[in-house]
Amino acid sequence: MKNRIISFLMEISKRTAIIIIFFIVEMLPLIVGFIGLKIFQKNIFNNCDFWFGYMAYFGTVLLGAISFVQNLNAQDANKRLTEENNNLQKIMAQSLMPTVRIENLETFPIKAASISKTRFPDEETFSIVRIVEDALPEVIVNVDVKNQPLYEKQVLFRIKNISDSFIRHIAIDHIQVCGIKDHFSSIICNNNIKGNGFGGLYCPNEAFDVEMLFYTNDKVKAELWDNYLGGISFILYLTNTSMYDIKFQEYIEIKVLNNGYQRISYGHKSLEEEELRNE
Repeated sequence: MKNRIISFLMEISKRTAIIIIFFIVEMLPLIVGFIGLKIFQKNIFNNCDFWFGYMAYFGTVLLGAISFVQNLNAQDANKRLTEENNNLQKIMAQSLMPTVRIENLETFPIKAASISKTRFPDEETFSIVRIVEDALPEVIVNVDVKNQPLYEKQVLFRIKNISDSFIRHIAIDHIQVCGIKDHFSSIICNNNIKGNGFGGLYCPNEAFDVEMLFYTNDKVKAELWDNYLGGISFILYLTNTSMYDIKFQEYIEIKVLNNGYQRISYGHKSLEEEELRNE
């Protein structure tokens, strides 16, 4: 805000200086004529040639001032376009790099599920809810439950904007719960509201906390997720939208074990691209 005020004042000062200089230059012949009248007693104001010349002079100076102002405006417009171009190039380059990062990853022991049916999404889907305005956003993931869930696995983490631009929306398109060999296969859960996510205007380095709750009725999954040497592994498929309405797709693979081991990897692909690659 302060920089904008300074720029505005500088712009006013520049325009005022141009008007003052233009006025002085236009008045020079009249000032010289007035000095000649007072000091040398020579009146050139009665001479028609003087006024014809002065009119030509006035017009030339006026055209020169207009050209000068137009040149300044063109330079300002060029500067703005160059800055916008540079910003867009940075943004486009970021489409191949992660724009958000996962921090402060925590997991908690399995506990008995305690969730209202009205808030519970359908099987193999998830919903993003916020109970009250300032509450932690919850991502409720129904892995395999057809009725009332039995087990709940809680994961907490922070999402941080690590790009150079503002992000106005972060959508979770899909969550893939990774399988464990010889126990259960990977399960893909879809967003129950397409494009739903976290809205706002997240400036560079801004972060917010998220609570992710996984629900299952499968005792095998629950025991593996709760085992000391076990844990949960899942992939977030995100679509991040910048303030310029440019969309970046990325995935974040998260593996968090109950013994404290964590691994987070990032990539640039959507679930659809991954499925096509595996066909």
